[in-house]
Amino acid sequence: MKNYFFVCMIAASLLFSIRSKGQIAEGSPSDVASKFTKALLRLDVKDAEKYADSNAVALLEQAAPAIESQKTAVPDSIRNILSNAKITASNEKINNDSATVSLTTTFEKELQGTKEKTETVSLIKQAGIWKVLLGLPEK
Repeated sequence: MKNYFFVCMIAASLLFSIRSKGQIAEGSPSDVASKFTKALLRLDVKDAEKYADSNAVALLEQAAPAIESQKTAVPDSIRNILSNAKITASNEKINNDSATVSLTTTFEKELQGTKEKTETVSLIKQAGIWKVLLGLPEK
């Protein structure tokens, strides 16, 4: 039981410390931020990396073994709550090659004392593609 909380905490900390960038993802900042968040909620690190910058990819790669080893410990009921979360993007602001988006994640049932969480996601445009930033932007 403690193991799935560990996985949820890793996913939540990555999700809510958002500033990311990745490899081959296209779309508006809202689309990219939403897809990144959905991937993290599914505990799908490889998919999340597509939407993340190299700093975020490095963080995700560090967390991947722990997430993968604990995936089976997460009860199906919790995985369903995470996977079925509704992601709503709003307040998209683009300033040249950077953007922010407000993402509201709504869970079907309360999860760790929360049913809804709103966070601001920062993105950067690289080679014409929006990427989520985790941590500090690259120089």
